[in-house]
Amino acid sequence: MNHVAQSVTHTMHTATRRFDEGDFGEDYKTSWTLPSFWYTDRAVFEAEKEAIFFRSWRFACHGNDLPKAGDYMTLNILEEPIFVIRGKDKVLRAFFNVCQHRAHKLLEGRGNAKHAIVCPYHSWSYTPDGKFRKAPQAEHVAGFDPDAYNLKEVRLQEFAGFVFVNVDENAPPMETVAPGYDEKMASSFKDLDKVAFAEEQVYEIDANWKVVVENALEGYHFAYSGDYHRSLCDLVDPSKGETNIYENWIELRAPRGDIEKAPYSLPEDENTGKSSDFITLFLSPDCLIYNWPNMNMISVFLVVPEGPEKSRVENKYYFVPGEGNDKTTLEGMEWFNHGLGPEDASLNIGCQNGLRSRGYRAGRFMYHPENSGLGEHGVHYFQKLVRDAVNGPPG
Repeated sequence: MNHVAQSVTHTMHTATRRFDEGDFGEDYKTSWTLPSFWYTDRAVFEAEKEAIFFRSWRFACHGNDLPKAGDYMTLNILEEPIFVIRGKDKVLRAFFNVCQHRAHKLLEGRGNAKHAIVCPYHSWSYTPDGKFRKAPQAEHVAGFDPDAYNLKEVRLQEFAGFVFVNVDENAPPMETVAPGYDEKMASSFKDLDKVAFAEEQVYEIDANWKVVVENALEGYHFAYSGDYHRSLCDLVDPSKGETNIYENWIELRAPRGDIEKAPYSLPEDENTGKSSDFITLFLSPDCLIYNWPNMNMISVFLVVPEGPEKSRVENKYYFVPGEGNDKTTLEGMEWFNHGLGPEDASLNIGCQNGLRSRGYRAGRFMYHPENSGLGEHGVHYFQKLVRDAVNGPPG
């Protein structure tokens, strides 16, 4: 049966499913990728918002980023504004960043609201633990019940030292969603309990969020995709890499390569830095926590969807205070921020342009017999997670 005939048969078989899956299958060695409209269509994106992003645990910060009572930071899960704040009792909480009077945003950026969270519109105020505090002229309003105007809380969990939030109040805890992820974090990276946010590199990319994630989940392209990616093959040895798939998360790992050819200075002692391996731990749907060989940092690569064909990457660096200023780390950050990162962004945009073409429908996953980082089984698993969330699993 040729590809066209297969596609017709599959479409008829899945007519009751929400979106056509084409010839996407359970075995990546024989499966086609999801059809291109999954990366361009507004209806697919809206479905992903509800099925994935409003039900998933989303990265917010590290617990050390908010050390003092009243320290807060804000974020958005698509159009949902949220803030995380440390209370006077030292407990971290998250709330929808919306005043209960006329819905004005309460907080911006980062700061400290130890005594009160005050709305900039009509000065309604709340305590750091989200309780209604006072409102001008409230004493004149008949039947005004202060307890009815507490801020709406968002689920929060500290996991492997980092803070995640979830707007789905019925979502299972992270250890159930991604079993073993926190243990792998602890065994892969040093000083998880000591690091704090240091700086951030942001990339605005005209590509669907899945294109950006998929690019980060395979090493098949490393040797073919430009000067910085070819230098990446000197920094790490992808032929000895591995991609291990777990429940809702993926581990990518490769040993460091030739210290004479590497694009930044590698120490002779492999034990210098957080790890001598390249390590990426992907947590579905959009967060990668990683470390380049011998750098004294842990990075969080967060893919933020902004539309069907637009994303923002927030690459956050975390250092132990007083570290991160060694030659290897500084050179490595420069290489990524101004070399590999922009080259990846260009590749993402190139893919997105092609996904809009009438000349493309779907592709094939490249198989590597040893399931190493040179294969695309990690990309297939990611697409399966997306498919299952939006359409439901087969059968």
